[in-house]
Amino acid sequence: MSALTDVPAIPAVYEELSIGAAPVGFQRMPAGHVRTRYRFLDGPCLYTLDGTAPVGGGGAHIGFPAYDGDTDWFDAHEADRFRAVRRGATNGIVRCIHYVRG
Repeated sequence: MSALTDVPAIPAVYEELSIGAAPVGFQRMPAGHVRTRYRFLDGPCLYTLDGTAPVGGGGAHIGFPAYDGDTDWFDAHEADRFRAVRRGATNGIVRCIHYVRG
């Protein structure tokens, strides 16, 4: 099985989300989407990749932590189900490029 980054792909759509108290997800994935390169900025966030709404307020937290500067890849399935909220009082940002099969 090839690695995610071995799939021939070209950058197609840029997207930037402001991550606040309400869960947000990607809205601009193009047809033929195969992967997404992302980078978190500013305030810490929590995210999920299965469509579950993350929880970042007081009490129990739900989701994976993401911090300023974190960067990596999501495959198409993960990006489609990505949801994020801020963790604390400061909104975060996620910037990404969605790729299509080359």
